[in-house]
Amino acid sequence: MTDFEKKMDKGTNLVAKYYDGISKEYSRQYKVEDLLTKDKYPQNYFRLKILMQRLKTLGINNLYEVGCGEGTPLAVIGKSGISVSGCDISEKMVDITKEHIAEVSLDPEKVQLGDIQNFSTISNQLDSGPFDSVVAFGVMPHV
Repeated sequence: MTDFEKKMDKGTNLVAKYYDGISKEYSRQYKVEDLLTKDKYPQNYFRLKILMQRLKTLGINNLYEVGCGEGTPLAVIGKSGISVSGCDISEKMVDITKEHIAEVSLDPEKVQLGDIQNFSTISNQLDSGPFDSVVAFGVMPHV
C-alpha cells in the first residue's frame, strides 16, 4: 500500500467514525417540522424535494445512492416506485438505512457497507444494475 493509499484509508476511517457517531440524529435534516422550531434547518428536506422532482422529470427507474446516510432519500425515492440501491462507509448509517427501507417494504439487502473510492467494496451491487441515475448527497467533500 502506498503512502497516499494509507492516508486515504485513514481519512475514510475518520469520516466513517464521524458518521457512526451522528447516525441517530442525522435524519433531522429531512424533517420539515424543524423549520418551526428554528433548532436545526432541514436543508436536506429541500434538496430531496428538488431531487424527487428531477427524477420524475427524467423518468428514472433505477437509482444508486453513494453515501446513503441513514436512508431517508432511498426510502422516499423507493416509495415513489424507483428501484433503489446504495452504499455508505458508516456501518451504523447502513444499519439505519436498512431499517428505513424495510419499513417501506423495500429490500434492505440492496444497501451495503461500501466505499466509492474502493470499487471492490461495491462491485457486487452492479448485479442489480445498470443504474440510470447515481446520486451522492453530501459525499463529494469527503472524496
